[in-house]
Amino acid sequence: MNKLTLNAAADFFNIEKIVKTNKIREGLGNQNYLLTTSSGKEYVLRKLVTQTIKGIENEFAIQKQLSRFNILTPHFLIGNNGGYHLKINDDVFTCTEKIVGVHPTTADVHLCEQTGKILALFHKSVTKIPHPHKGWLNKEIALRDSNKLENDPFSYKVKNLINNNLDLFNSKMQTGYVHGDLHFQNMLITENGEIAIFDFEECEKNLLILDIARTITEVCQKQNKLHGNLIHSFINGYESVRIITRTEKDNMLKAIQYVSGASATWLYLEGFKEYAKENIAITDNLDKDFI
Repeated sequence: MNKLTLNAAADFFNIEKIVKTNKIREGLGNQNYLLTTSSGKEYVLRKLVTQTIKGIENEFAIQKQLSRFNILTPHFLIGNNGGYHLKINDDVFTCTEKIVGVHPTTADVHLCEQTGKILALFHKSVTKIPHPHKGWLNKEIALRDSNKLENDPFSYKVKNLINNNLDLFNSKMQTGYVHGDLHFQNMLITENGEIAIFDFEECEKNLLILDIARTITEVCQKQNKLHGNLIHSFINGYESVRIITRTEKDNMLKAIQYVSGASATWLYLEGFKEYAKENIAITDNLDKDFI
């Protein structure tokens, strides 16, 4: 990050002189830099890589809706032109104040209950985005991408996890806007125990049960094995906001199988083959008594 860019960002986002810069995380959709100012305040400057302006506009809309339910999330700073993204030549930047916290690393019943409640509040609060799109849990995307896989035992299993559970989409289960990718790296726990969530690139309109299943596979497992007590705590937290219907519970294992196949497909095609194998390993130990 060169000095001219940093100065332009500081001016546009009305922040103090930047004295220190560290690259903190590089995702497939952006690059993130931690900025420290002369007074010690910290900000996160994001440079878009594959994420689009439309994606940023969706994220801004989601932030506003979450704030009405007091869900903690980083908010874009408004620039000196009234907008929230800065364009320098072909590069686009956004900036947020840093939320001080740590990523959780292991699941426990309290964290699972909190996460369940946060997810239900997300489902309740987010009712529209300006640029609807299809994320990796979308049926068409999962089918299209799984057809790109090789003809080997792993790919065969992944395709079966998707194809054998497509009847989920013929049901009358509730739809809404889903997070699509809520896991420990997209969460922070603050000093006072609050959970902050972010990364809304996969937000789309889909079956809510898929988002519930996807989150369960991420936060209610240890060493690629789901734990019933963690799942029950997650569901208790979720149902403190929204009741999961009997039909949804009856289809939970099918939803877990489908989302495991869909996420493994994405990971495999992006080159994260070991993570992809871990995703489907969860399906080897499913038990209907979990739900």
